[in-house]
Amino acid sequence: MSGGYHHGNLREALVTEGMKLLDDDGVEAVTLRELARRTNVSHGAPHRHFGDRDELLGEMAARGFDELSTLLVEVLQQPTPARRLRAYLRGYVTFATERPGLVQLMFSRVGKDAEGVHEAARRFFSQGARALGVSEPGEPSTGAFLVAAVSEGISTLAIAGRLPEERVDEVIDSAVAALLASDALALPDTGQHADLT
Repeated sequence: MSGGYHHGNLREALVTEGMKLLDDDGVEAVTLRELARRTNVSHGAPHRHFGDRDELLGEMAARGFDELSTLLVEVLQQPTPARRLRAYLRGYVTFATERPGLVQLMFSRVGKDAEGVHEAARRFFSQGARALGVSEPGEPSTGAFLVAAVSEGISTLAIAGRLPEERVDEVIDSAVAALLASDALALPDTGQHADLT
């Protein structure tokens, strides 16, 4: 270990290594001391960028929401409500199954005092509302909670191995049809909901 930096941007290196550690070993493994060791700096060096472990985890969670927001840009480009909803569900399930530790961290941070997480989560939920055809600010609709329940439920089943990968698309297509038929989800142009191609 060295007493000096080996990085042009130690903050970025700490977050990058933190994400790798999170993916490999889970949130409990992510500590400033371990990241100092992995980035080859003194144990005190990370504290120049993050006051404590909680601040680092908040930054990581915020970046997770930003990744999901990037995914939603593609969702919003889909031409029909059915395609938008399917792209949303598929994108979320893929993200969650590839990064389960990050998703767990993200949603565990939303209620904490981490301003960056709140702002990143707000951007994600705002884009999600646009993808669902809800433009008015305010409390999430019943339909928004329903979509969240479906996306998180499918993801949980897939992560646990209870939903085989080869059946995920089949379940998503059925979920899209059910959601669009529900009175709780008032997407515009729902007459096009049969078009899933």
